[in-house]
Amino acid sequence: MKKWPLHNAWFWESAPFFRVLLPIVAGIVCYAGLQQHIPVQYILAVAFISFAALVYTLFSKAPVVHTVSFVAFNIAVIAGIYSICWFSDARNITNPIGTDTTGNTLVRVASPIVVKEKTTRLIVQAIASITNKQVSTTTGSAYIYTYNSDAPVLNQGDTLLIPNHWQPITNRGNPFEYDYAAYCARNNLYYRQFLGADDVQVYGHTTTTPGIIAQSHNWCMQQLAKYIPDAEICGLMQAMLLGDETNLDDNLRQAWAQTGIMHFIAISGGNITMFFFIIAALLSWLRHRKHLWVKYIAALPLVWLYVAIAGAPPSAVRAAIMFSIVAISLVLQKNNNNLNTLFATAVLLLVAQPMWLYSAGFQLSFVAILSLILFYGRLYALYTPQSWLLRKLWQTLTGSLAVEILVAPLIIRYFYLFPLPFLISNLLAFLFMNIVLALGMAILAFVFLPIVATAAGWLVVWLTTGFNNIIYSMQNLNPLSFNYLYLSGWELVGVYIIITGLALFVLRQQKPGLFLSLSGSCALLILLCADEYTALQQQRFVAYNMGDVNQMELTNGKSVQVINTDIHTLSVEKDHTLKPAHAAWRAWQVQPTQPPRNIFLVNGKSILLLDKPISTGNFSVDYLVVNLPPGKVHPATLMQVFHPHVLIFGSNYSTKQAAKWLLECQTLHIPAWHTGTQGAFVLGS
Repeated sequence: MKKWPLHNAWFWESAPFFRVLLPIVAGIVCYAGLQQHIPVQYILAVAFISFAALVYTLFSKAPVVHTVSFVAFNIAVIAGIYSICWFSDARNITNPIGTDTTGNTLVRVASPIVVKEKTTRLIVQAIASITNKQVSTTTGSAYIYTYNSDAPVLNQGDTLLIPNHWQPITNRGNPFEYDYAAYCARNNLYYRQFLGADDVQVYGHTTTTPGIIAQSHNWCMQQLAKYIPDAEICGLMQAMLLGDETNLDDNLRQAWAQTGIMHFIAISGGNITMFFFIIAALLSWLRHRKHLWVKYIAALPLVWLYVAIAGAPPSAVRAAIMFSIVAISLVLQKNNNNLNTLFATAVLLLVAQPMWLYSAGFQLSFVAILSLILFYGRLYALYTPQSWLLRKLWQTLTGSLAVEILVAPLIIRYFYLFPLPFLISNLLAFLFMNIVLALGMAILAFVFLPIVATAAGWLVVWLTTGFNNIIYSMQNLNPLSFNYLYLSGWELVGVYIIITGLALFVLRQQKPGLFLSLSGSCALLILLCADEYTALQQQRFVAYNMGDVNQMELTNGKSVQVINTDIHTLSVEKDHTLKPAHAAWRAWQVQPTQPPRNIFLVNGKSILLLDKPISTGNFSVDYLVVNLPPGKVHPATLMQVFHPHVLIFGSNYSTKQAAKWLLECQTLHIPAWHTGTQGAFVLGS
């Protein structure tokens, strides 16, 4: 690198991997948008030609060589990463699972069994497809759900023979819901099926011993369950130490999210740092600074082993790669640029797993470290504590504030909330949960001394119980409006433009940054005003798809009236279904309970909620919502009495009952809508 004053240079001149990261991101985005339109052969040809042009420019002295090499390099990287995405997509392999809907498929259980409230979920790996006594090879993975009431006893590694009743993975169809189908597609899961006990034939039980990684993970899970007597706290420790959130309590997860400390649960840099400190303590006899690299090299394989045992989530892999780069830099005696290291880590991760770009975990982890690198030093320099304890507390406060600068917009975008008490909760989490994390590691380290492990387990329960009680109390400190925030895509861009402009102006004293920030503020203000005007004018009826529950609401302006619900449905499930729509429509203020009524007027259209059987009369409505158990009424009778333009029936009808109703309505030429199969019904705007 040339020797110039770096404070006058563009930041990518000191962090060159940023230039590699941009075309990689562009290539992934191009694949996500154009994968069905451009044959991969053309992309490979473009990549080869661009690479050849890049090589040619290395030996050319033409005046435009720099421009040509820049363009060729970016096109080659974009085309190359596009090709990697194509070849890693399960839809492009030969004979993928799910395409054959006749016969049977021989599969192997490829993941640990996940038991939910009503079903057991398996991820299976296809082995072969059997159709008309013909056996053919098939590949790929899919979800299998069996009902808990009659689910067979299965283990990872078992082989099953199942029918080819594959269904594409779809969303529930509720407004602004999390795109679960896209999440599964990014993990190469496109099909699923729900099976009873009679549909699953156990072809063979596994006789192979799980690998050392799986055995280590299972052993650690068992030891934590053995020595931590509280099930809720044990689930929390399993998530914090091993990245396994199977037993993590939903209410606890929600409380931690609303107070801004969910990052303490994710396996990330904090876990890697504590793990390294333990290893460094064991090597404390190497006191001289010049031997520091020995500690890093000794820790390197152990860190990667820990990440593998924890399931290798994006945040943990990112932290391990950054740790590895730091360790190698120390060995080679190279100066370590944190920003360049972060970009290099992102490059390696996205080349290996391109679809992680769309993972909320990857985005939050990457942006959190970026924000820490950019802003922590300036914030910490504002005050110089004298004592060790004050320095640690100040580091925690400024670190939390620095991270929140870039992470807060993404938190609002994905979770519709801003944790107002995040500074206090992070300070408390630093004081208590790091101790708890160390105690959890002590349990695993001292299982050969049961008395020590038992004492550590009880101490974990005592500390965590007190901490969680504080967090549950702090959860109520967040104003209700801060739990229903929403940023559209363009509004998110506007927020980051404002932050970028202010950073350039404050950190680099560049006046154009101030004008950029002011321009972004004006654009954002216009978008927010338009949203507010739309929210005040809206009127809407929604029948949600929420399992076997009929949840129906009427929206007027910025308030919502619940006209039908199920009080027995878990609040977490309701929050998961309703919160995105309430936040996006800015209508989260629930109207006081009013006398029940069954007829509504929405934008000039009449809606009747039918909750009693009726067979005679003549009462015309535009939309008829059937809120009755199956078998109580028939479409022909309803059409004769109410003459609706659309007949709507809810999720309390099973798939078979809904199919029968829809077929009957089609025969009678009655437009019908079933929320369970067609998604939420929305009338109005």
